[in-house]
Amino acid sequence: MKNLKPFLAIAICFIFLGCSEDDNQDSEDIFYINALTSAKEEDLIGAWAITSIEHDGEIIIIEPSVSECGSDFTLITADGKYREYIFKDSFTCGADIHLSQWKLNDGVLTVTDSNGKRQELVITKLSGTSFIFKIKLDVSASLTDQIFNVTAHSYNPPNDKDIYSDSFFIRQDHYKTDKIELVWNSYIGTNKFNRYEIYRSRSYSKSDSQLLASISEVSQTSYIDSNPPVEEELYYFFKIYNDKGLIGESNIHSIRTQDLIIPGVELSEPIPNNTSVTLNWTPSASIYFSHYLITTNGSNSSISLSEGYFEEVAQIQDVNTTSFTDTNPPYVVNPFYQIYAIDIFGNKSEIKQNINDKQVNFTRPGTLDFNKIYFFTYSETKPIIYIYGNREGGNLQLVKYNYETMKVEATASKTPNISTDEEMRLFNSENGNELFFSQHGQLYTFDAENLNFKYAIKLDNYIYEDDFINIKGDIWCVTDHDYVYTLRRNNDILNLLDKQPHFSEHQAFFNYKILKITDNEFLVGHNYEGKSYRYTLDDNGTIINSTSVDIPMYNDILRTFFNPISKEIFNCFRKEIYSTNSYSLKNTLTYPETTYGISEDGNLLYGTSNNPSSLGEDFTKNVLIHDRKNQTTRTIASKGFPHLLFQNYKGQLVSISSYFKRENLKSHSFVNPDFFVEIIE
Repeated sequence: MKNLKPFLAIAICFIFLGCSEDDNQDSEDIFYINALTSAKEEDLIGAWAITSIEHDGEIIIIEPSVSECGSDFTLITADGKYREYIFKDSFTCGADIHLSQWKLNDGVLTVTDSNGKRQELVITKLSGTSFIFKIKLDVSASLTDQIFNVTAHSYNPPNDKDIYSDSFFIRQDHYKTDKIELVWNSYIGTNKFNRYEIYRSRSYSKSDSQLLASISEVSQTSYIDSNPPVEEELYYFFKIYNDKGLIGESNIHSIRTQDLIIPGVELSEPIPNNTSVTLNWTPSASIYFSHYLITTNGSNSSISLSEGYFEEVAQIQDVNTTSFTDTNPPYVVNPFYQIYAIDIFGNKSEIKQNINDKQVNFTRPGTLDFNKIYFFTYSETKPIIYIYGNREGGNLQLVKYNYETMKVEATASKTPNISTDEEMRLFNSENGNELFFSQHGQLYTFDAENLNFKYAIKLDNYIYEDDFINIKGDIWCVTDHDYVYTLRRNNDILNLLDKQPHFSEHQAFFNYKILKITDNEFLVGHNYEGKSYRYTLDDNGTIINSTSVDIPMYNDILRTFFNPISKEIFNCFRKEIYSTNSYSLKNTLTYPETTYGISEDGNLLYGTSNNPSSLGEDFTKNVLIHDRKNQTTRTIASKGFPHLLFQNYKGQLVSISSYFKRENLKSHSFVNPDFFVEIIE
C-alpha cells in the first residue's frame, strides 16, 4: 500500500505523543478481537522500540529519528509512568520526552496524556522480547479510523553520551562570589539517572580527593561547599552516573579562596556616652564567617589611608553578637568607626562610607583639639604645657593646658601669626613667669598664668633674631645670622650690651640655636655647621671669650639637650653625647632608636623604637627607657605614638602623643585632631 508511508509520522505521533483517538467506533468489534486478556502488567515493564507498522498487508520498517543515538523508544515503568523518548540531535543525543500515564485492563493498554486525552493499544502478543498491539488511526482525515498493527521489541538503550562533565564549573561571576558554588547541567539522558558526585582536593590531584556529596536528585544542578578547609587554593571535580554506571568525569577546577568576597554588614549610628561609644550592626550573612572586626580612625573611608591611620578596637567571634560598647575610645575628635565581617580565609568585607563606616559626635576627655602642634613648652613646677598650633578648622591658637584636669586653662589674648622656626620659651624672672614668642624682630610676651598679652619686646639696633635665651636675671642672649648679642632687659626693651661674630659663612635663617650651659656660658650652633661657638660672659653680660668647639647642634628642641647635672650635651640627631668638661665627644647613643628626652640626672634616656621617617609596620606604640649606667632598656606600652617625653615636677614620665601615626607634631595628617597627653609611669 503505497499511501501508508506518508502517514507513518502520524502513526508515531499517536503512539508516542498520546494523540487522541477518533470517536468513530464503527470497527470497534474488529479492533478488540484477539485482545490478549492474559497480558500482565509486569510483562509490560521495560523499554520498547517500535520496529515496524503493518496495514492492509503492507509493512513499514521504522528507522531511528537520529541514527547516531539508536532507536526512539518507550519506557513503561511500574509506577504507572509511560515515557516516550524521541531523539532530536546527534551531538547530545538529547530526546524530547513525553510523559503519560498507563493502565492495563483485559489486554487493552490505555495511555492518558497530561491533557486527559486517551489512546488505546490492544495487545495481541506480549513476551519478554516482543510486544505487538493494534491501534486505530484516522490517517486520511476521512473521519474513519483504520487499524494498524504495531510491532515493538524489548530495547536496551545505549549508555548516555557524556555531555555533562564539561558543563561542570565553579561559579565565580568575575570574582564577585561570596561562596564556593559548583554548577553543572542537569541529566537529560534516556537511561535511569543514578547520582551526581562532587569531590574536593587540597592539591591539583584526584588521588587525594574527598567525596563531598552524592546527589540523587536529578534536578539539583548546583552544590555549595559550606565547610571548606582553610587553604589558599581548593580543587574540585564532578562525576555523573546512571543505572548503567559512570557516564563521565570532569577535569579538576580550582578556586583561589582570596578571590572570594564576603558580604558586609550595616552599622547603625554610633551612640556616644560620657566616656564610651556603643555600636550596633546587622548580622553577617557569610557562610564562611570567622569574626567581626571593629576598627576606628580619624577620617572617613573616602580618603586613602595607610594602615597606621586605623586602630583595631575588638574582634567578635560570635556571628549573633551584633552590639559592642567601646569603653576605651580613641583620642580623636569625632572619630569614625568601621565594622567588618571576616571569613575563615581572611577576606575582609568592603568598606562603604555611611554603611559600615560612620562618624560619631564624640570627643574623649583629654583629646587636644589641634591638627598640628608647632611649638610647645612645659612648666617644671605644675602640670601645665603650653601649645601653639592649628586648632580644628585651621585657626592658629596659643593655649595653656592642664594635663591633670585635662582642661584648657587659658587661651592667648593675642595670637602670634608670623611664621617662625624659633621655639617659644618659658622664663621666670623679676618680671614674673612669662612666655615668650618670637615675631619678626620682636618677642611677644605673655603672662604665663592667664596668657594675657603684655607687650612686644623690641630689640635694640634692629636686630633680627634667629634664637634667644634669658641666660640670667635681666641678661639676654640673642643671635642672628652674623652676630651673637648680649642685651639687658628693661620691661619691653632689650638694650645692647655686647656683640661678637660667630660663623664666617652666612647660613640660612632660623636654623641657629643658643644652648645655655651656665649663667655665664652658652653655645651657638647651626644645623649646617659641624662645630659650635662657645661664649663666656662676665657678670655684667660682656662677652669675655669665644672659642670654636667640636660640637654640632640642631635648632630643634627635640634634637639637642643639655643636662647640667651630668654636664653633657645630647645630640639626638647624630646620636652623640658630648662632655662640657672637655667639650669633646664622650659616647654614642645606641638606644633608643629615637630619643625625645632625658631624666633630670641625665642617666635615663626617654624615647621609642620608632623611626619618624618610616611609618611602617614597625612603627608601634611604645616608650623605651634606657638606663645608661646599667646598660638596660625597658619597653613600656603606650596609649599613643610619643612625640615628646619629659620628666615632670612629680618625677612622672609624661608624653605628648598622637593616637595615629605621625612623623612629628608638626607633620600633616589626614585624620581629625588626635593629640593627647599621657602619663607613661
